[in-house]
Amino acid sequence: MSKLFTIEANDDFIEIHLNDAGIEFLIKRLNSLKKYSENDHEHLFTPDLGGNEITNIKQNLDEKMKLMHHLKLVYWKDK
Repeated sequence: MSKLFTIEANDDFIEIHLNDAGIEFLIKRLNSLKKYSENDHEHLFTPDLGGNEITNIKQNLDEKMKLMHHLKLVYWKDK
């Protein structure tokens, strides 16, 4: 199976659906943020918004869950 990294949300919580490839991808992105010398951020998008970092196949069939197409990871460097 190819990478699964889907983010879905409702008014109460966020779900992140991952397979092994999705976990490895997210770990690499988080570790890359740690290499910045100052506070910084990265944007991850679904193909619907021109990216390929987040997959756009909804996993939770509950109609209250909405597929999220943009994730912003914000890194605050420890001083």
